[in-house]
Amino acid sequence: MMALDAFLADYRAALRAALLTEQEAPLDRAAELGAAAAAAGTIVPSAVLPAHQAIVAEALAAGGGIAATERATAFLAAFLAPVERRYLALAEEVRGLAQLPEVLLEGVPAVVYVSPWRGEPGEMLYVSPQSEAVLGYAAPDWLAAPALWLERLAPEDRDRVVAERVVAQAEGQPFVAEYRLLARDGRPVWLHDEARIVRDDAGHPLFWQGVLLDITQRKAAEQEAAEAERMRLARELHDSVTQTLLAVTMHARTLPKVWRADPDAAVASLAELEALAATALAEMRTLLLELRPAELTRVALHHLLGQLVAARPHRRPADVQLALAPLPVLPPEVQVAFYRVAQEALNNIAQHAEAAAAQVTLRDDGDTVTLTIADDGRGFDPAAAPPGHLGLRGMQERAEAIAAQLIVDAAAGRGTRIRLSWRRPK
Repeated sequence: MMALDAFLADYRAALRAALLTEQEAPLDRAAELGAAAAAAGTIVPSAVLPAHQAIVAEALAAGGGIAATERATAFLAAFLAPVERRYLALAEEVRGLAQLPEVLLEGVPAVVYVSPWRGEPGEMLYVSPQSEAVLGYAAPDWLAAPALWLERLAPEDRDRVVAERVVAQAEGQPFVAEYRLLARDGRPVWLHDEARIVRDDAGHPLFWQGVLLDITQRKAAEQEAAEAERMRLARELHDSVTQTLLAVTMHARTLPKVWRADPDAAVASLAELEALAATALAEMRTLLLELRPAELTRVALHHLLGQLVAARPHRRPADVQLALAPLPVLPPEVQVAFYRVAQEALNNIAQHAEAAAAQVTLRDDGDTVTLTIADDGRGFDPAAAPPGHLGLRGMQERAEAIAAQLIVDAAAGRGTRIRLSWRRPK
């Protein structure tokens, strides 16, 4: 029998690694843990979810934002996939209701159900006893009231889920959906519902066999992360665009008086007003990229970098020189990696370097794309950097994820140079 405490320790360690690395590889470890739990049969998702939620809360408290939560959600999904497959495999092994191994099904840590092939949505032929613990309704409640599922389906989800079920039946495809059911006590319970069609030897549909998995805690974590990200963007909006627009307003109000008193000064003020408006536009575009990250893969990298720098005039250093070679749009994962490394490097300069000037250079020699970000700040000793320095580690891991080379050239008192090079595959 697998020891729960040892398993949870492995799960916590693997999830923390996934949140720190931002790579896909840790998902393999999640799938391995899920396969081990499914094989053992003694590790249930309800025992894992509290530990998962605790790690997600740590990530949010550390400022991980919605990106960390998305990685945590992907990790949980990778873990649950083998477990869910095991549940479904138990049902797929039978070919008729008379053969349902009820003792085995009732030991599965999820709600297992059987529905008639041509029945109404939610009509049940069998429901495992776990439905009472998850939703407050025992198996006889479902069997006696064919419309109970439809009545307890959250109004916001009803039309969508029923339509998906109808389409799945019409096309003879598996039914997979996430939705809320109202428990007996009125609380909404998020469920992952996955059902397969059991057929006879001639291929004719017999009935649906499905599994309901309670994912309420995962959904709560996603909502909390989304709220944290909204708050972060609100702060960015206040600190950047709002302040810039306030300066534009002040200039516009004083411009008529300046014009009457000193036309030459008014012309200079108009130029400054134009620069401020351009800054506000660049800041807003950068925030929109954060709201729509898919855009990072659709805009050429030199445009993204120029926009990133243009949105930072209120941050140090004020003097940032650009030398950006025009590039076609790179592969999505490469494009995002370059952008995020540049973003992290510029943040480090603004927060730590005390630099007077910086340079951002993008080169493409046909075989290799190279991004260089250098500053004349106080620098640092890379060997003395704390082991948990997430900025440097994150940049290194992004480089490794796209098989690129990252070189950090820095020393105390002589600035820092970050160079990221990616060679196009032959």
